[in-house]
Amino acid sequence: MLYALLTELWIMRDRVAIMEKLLVDRGAIHPSEIDDYEPSGEFKEALEQLRDRMVTTVIGAPLVKEGMGVDALLARAGLKRPKQKK
Repeated sequence: MLYALLTELWIMRDRVAIMEKLLVDRGAIHPSEIDDYEPSGEFKEALEQLRDRMVTTVIGAPLVKEGMGVDALLARAGLKRPKQKK
């Protein structure tokens, strides 16, 4: 489980760092625009599906069979999904 998580995390961090560098170097975006962006609508839903898929990949099928998505896993740990910036 830990190996799968670290693999997924590194791939994503590597790709995001490369994309941010390319965008900044080309003057297409300022880094603060990424930090301040608030997804909505269909894109927000797509991100939630990606989060759930990552939980499934990292945690594995046994928890999915129990119906545990992101919110259920966070609740089990006594946590809540972070609130979106307004």
